[in-house]
Amino acid sequence: MVQGLNFFTFKGGETINTRATTESNPLRKKIFLLIWDRPGIHHREILRTLGITNGALVQHLYILEREGDIRAKLKGHRKHYFIAGIFDDKDRRHLLGPTQKKIYSLITKEEGIYQKDIANRLGMSRANICYHIKEIKGLGLIQDKKEGKHKRYFSTEG
Repeated sequence: MVQGLNFFTFKGGETINTRATTESNPLRKKIFLLIWDRPGIHHREILRTLGITNGALVQHLYILEREGDIRAKLKGHRKHYFIAGIFDDKDRRHLLGPTQKKIYSLITKEEGIYQKDIANRLGMSRANICYHIKEIKGLGLIQDKKEGKHKRYFSTEG
């Protein structure tokens, strides 16, 4: 599962096998594999998924980041974690939450969809859809085109 990664880091001219530090601790390995399986996962999600204490998680994330196994990306007030060297900064879809992923998917499937139609399809309020669209637009994944009083939404990719 992890064979293709380069786990060697250079610090002060030394080569360190960071895989050994990751695999030396079973909990750290669980955290690493969770980040591998769910790129862009944030702190609270890791806590809920693994059921560990905040202090333990902070310590292991610090070690994984320091060793160069993972890297964090701040979005708003949340830190999202990725395997180092795997995440492409141009692919911001990993930073979308579950609701935002549904909205983004709908917009990419039906280019030019109206906010009202998104709200109806997902069974959500327009205000809620408006909030999530603003977040997705902030990542540069979609754009809007105003037609009278309404806006149509389009993906910026493709």
